[in-house]
Formats: sequence, structure tokens, C-alpha cells
Amino acid sequence: MNVFKLLFGRLEQNDAGIELEPESADAYAGLSLGERLRCSTASDQVLIVETAAEAREVAIRLTSTWGQEHRRGAFGIISSGSCRPNAINVPFNDLAALHAAVDAQTVAIILEPIRGGHESLAATRAYFQGVAQLCRELKILLILDETLTGMGRRETLLCETCCGIRADIIVLGCAVEGSRPVAAVLARSTASSHERRDVVAA
Repeated sequence: MNVFKLLFGRLEQNDAGIELEPESADAYAGLSLGERLRCSTASDQVLIVETAAEAREVAIRLTSTWGQEHRRGAFGIISSGSCRPNAINVPFNDLAALHAAVDAQTVAIILEPIRGGHESLAATRAYFQGVAQLCRELKILLILDETLTGMGRRETLLCETCCGIRADIIVLGCAVEGSRPVAAVLARSTASSHERRDVVAA
């Protein structure tokens, strides 16, 4: 599957000579990509941004809003895969440590399917499914940071598919951008019930 061609086909047509008004070019590109991402990933909402860092920030803001609405303002986040500021960081592929870190303030677990850095390390299928089950049992959000794995880098369009889980929020970055400054946030179910103004800085 040529994922880049699938998602950017209309942009390639534009590069080939279809004329657009300068004011509408960015909106046209964003809408085309957003709709393609939404349909191909069975997501409820897609927000297109410029960088993976911005996409991660949007995911955190969605989580904060969800915590205010569903957990009386709780905003505890557990990160597995990389160290993140303002989050409880737990060892990778360690379900026992993850269970021990969860408390009443926890509203989300952020998981990177493959931990980047000097030595790449992939989450095991058992770990993936254990994290997803924990989130379901506690009714908290599962966020997948697929900036390194999304868009066909692990056999399927999203890594969640080959591991048999479904996340509430997915962050996409370098795999989707190609040569363009594009990243995305995919939101599903209750995580997607917020207006854009609630999650994007003014």
C-alpha cells in the first residue's frame, strides 16, 4: 500500500497544476488529508497541525478537557515509552510498574509502540493488550504516540491494528508528513467531543 500517495493524492494533483486561490490552498490541503485520515482510521475527529510536538500538545489538552468533564478535574498522565514532563514515567514493557503507578488522579496512559532513541525497543503484543485492558477496566484514555510507527511502518496503517487494540487518541508525526510540515491528532469516542477552540491555543 502506498500510504503517502493514498493520503496526499489530491495534494499531488495540486502540485501537478490544479490552480487554487492562495488563501484556500492550506485549507484545501488540510481538509483533504484530514478527511482521508478520518475515514481510513475510523476516527471521529482529526486535527491537522504542523509538527509532532504540536500534535502531542493537542492530545494533552484533549486529555485535560476529558478529565475535567469525566473525572472531576483529575489530570494524571502515565507515560510508557519515553520521559515526558508533568507525567509519571514508567519502565517500558513493564505491566506491573504500570499498574502500580495508576491512581485516582490518572486519566490517561500514553504509550509509544516503539521507543525511539539510541536503541529502538518495541512494545510487546502482550504489553499492548495489557495496557488497553487496564484503560478499559479503569475507564481512562489510551493515547498512542505513533509518530514513529504510524502510516504503514508496521505492516498496517496504524500500529494499533496489528496489536489488536483501539486507542482513544493517536498522535501522528514524521510518518505522515513526508516533505510537508504536517502532523495530526486522531480522536475517537468521548475523547473527540470537544470543539477545536477547546484544544488549540488562541
